[in-house]
Amino acid sequence: MNVLAGIVPILILFIAIPIFAIILIYNFVKRAEKRAEERLQIERENLDLLKNQVSRLEQLQKKIVQIEQMLTNVE
Repeated sequence: MNVLAGIVPILILFIAIPIFAIILIYNFVKRAEKRAEERLQIERENLDLLKNQVSRLEQLQKKIVQIEQMLTNVE
């Protein structure tokens, strides 16, 4: 019985430590995945903003060209 009493806590540690490590790794991966999703969402929003800015700049460029043409026609 003494041998069994000494082995049981060791066996419990050999089972508990890997389970604890797996839980820690799982939580770390889950947090990293959440951060990656948040970064991806921010990048998508930034891309939409940049597309809007590009389209506005193109519209402004067209208006500038029209104004320049009007000014050259007036002269």
